[in-house]
Amino acid sequence: EGGLPPLISLLSCFNLRLLELATATIMNLATNPENKVRIAQRGGIAPLIGLLPSSNDLVQEQAMGALCQMSMNAENKVKIVREGGLPPLISLLSCFNLRLLELATATIMNLATNPENKVRIAQRGGIAPLIGLLPSSNDLVQEQAMGALCQMSMNAENKVKIVREGGLPPL
Repeated sequence: EGGLPPLISLLSCFNLRLLELATATIMNLATNPENKVRIAQRGGIAPLIGLLPSSNDLVQEQAMGALCQMSMNAENKVKIVREGGLPPLISLLSCFNLRLLELATATIMNLATNPENKVRIAQRGGIAPLIGLLPSSNDLVQEQAMGALCQMSMNAENKVKIVREGGLPPL
């Protein structure tokens, strides 16, 4: 636990090599269930979200990978949304980096299992980009986008929004 605060503080450094190593380490640590909680408790979510628009593909992918892992925890699903994760995640649904697209759709699918997040994803404009990914040639992206829409369709308002935004024709 003593190693997390210095690692998390490195997420704000300007040394690109240290930033790459810090995001890689946190991504690896986040595969452990206890560490998912500890990273969040130590304030790791906000700096990871802050790295999503990074111009460095490796940093961006590793930050996204860590958030994807952390989004498997129920408490973290709420924290990621509360700390501003949806706008950058939704914007990544239109990126051309296939790995980022896979991670973004997986994370949104994970977040959408929370009832409040279902509504927030729709409010932030997440339905249309997810629908846009349904004809994707990448099976994983297609499956995860469909999984997110399936989760979101469990909300009455979202059922109407998904149809209104063109969800039926691609299905």
